[in-house]
Amino acid sequence: MAVSNTTTSLSQLSSGHSALYDNYWRQADVTGSGQLGAEDAARFLKRSSLSDSVLHEIWKLANPLGKSHLDKQGFYVALRLIANAQNGKEVSLLHIASPGPAPNLKHLKTEIRVFLRKSTLRR
Repeated sequence: MAVSNTTTSLSQLSSGHSALYDNYWRQADVTGSGQLGAEDAARFLKRSSLSDSVLHEIWKLANPLGKSHLDKQGFYVALRLIANAQNGKEVSLLHIASPGPAPNLKHLKTEIRVFLRKSTLRR
């Protein structure tokens, strides 16, 4: 049974990486509108170095209503799915709330890279 991204909390999606996910959201939602347009989301999520076909599947799962934007919940779903894909797991909502590693997005501001290194060292 798949878990709906509307019933999974942000803390479940961020799986112990909430500060990192929040920082990613602040970087992506530069206008502070609470919505990330499709082009901006695509540009940001491509930092994952995943293929366009995988990112397309992630977009469909994170945005099941086919809107032209992601809200914070959908963005967190996308980040969780990216982390799973980067670690060889299936791109699926089935285990979306299960603990897992943080997503690795390239070309981030320095404070994000430092935070990611620190959180990795604590394991």
